[in-house]
Amino acid sequence: MFLKHYDLIGHTALTAAADAGQYDSVRLLVELGAEVDGQKAGGATALMSCTYCDSAIIAEYLVEAGANPLLPDDRGRTPFEWSAGYDGTAVLEYFLSKGVDPATTDINGGTALIWAAYNGNTEALAILLDSGAEVDQCEKAGRSALMVAAEWGQLGAVRLLLSRGADATMSAHDGSTSLVAACRGSYYEGVIETLVKAGADPNVRVGEARLTTLMVALQNGPWWVEKVDALIRSGADPTLTNAEGKTFLEMDEMRRLRPDLRDQLRALVEQWPGSEPPGED
Repeated sequence: MFLKHYDLIGHTALTAAADAGQYDSVRLLVELGAEVDGQKAGGATALMSCTYCDSAIIAEYLVEAGANPLLPDDRGRTPFEWSAGYDGTAVLEYFLSKGVDPATTDINGGTALIWAAYNGNTEALAILLDSGAEVDQCEKAGRSALMVAAEWGQLGAVRLLLSRGADATMSAHDGSTSLVAACRGSYYEGVIETLVKAGADPNVRVGEARLTTLMVALQNGPWWVEKVDALIRSGADPTLTNAEGKTFLEMDEMRRLRPDLRDQLRALVEQWPGSEPPGED
């Protein structure tokens, strides 16, 4: 029957209707026998799909019809988490009004707060924190919402989380701090500087390799110049060495860059107020 068929992008009729915010169609399909928790490709349900258009009326109907707000998709995320990730907060507020615990975790230890931080949904972050979410609650790998927001360049989320007491100095299980996450991930102007002003150490070392923030930035492009510039201005020391005894400019990754990029990075290092760092071979 068509109710169980998938279209070319993996939607069922019900998930497609929910995704489009078509309440009447959703109701008709359920009345015709569509499974309310039926999953499309990737494991998303109609309750997840209605978060795209932030339709609380569809979410309410589906829950009353038996949909589970904590049923995970193939990546472990729940409809509650989905509701915190996209524009709008109507579905999120509906779930909270029905008693869903804001600290609820998925199979990976992820939370709605972390998902909101990943997507930069500051309105959802504020609602979740006001509802009792713990600002520094971490998933299983030890990453907090602040670390995730920093890694994805979500400056608004970084600022809001810090204003609510997020700890800029805490580390994930691999030793990464929020500043290291910012050096590893997407660059957005102001994130690195904001974290350092909040207490993040620009000269923190990571892992057995003893990588500095500058080294992490060098290993994760394409925003090498922007990240290094922000780090140098924020106090990162380019003369520090890793476990192999190499400085930032002596790393193998430096030699793999285009000559013009190497020149730009060396020029930034020369602006560092400390002693002149060793050059590359």
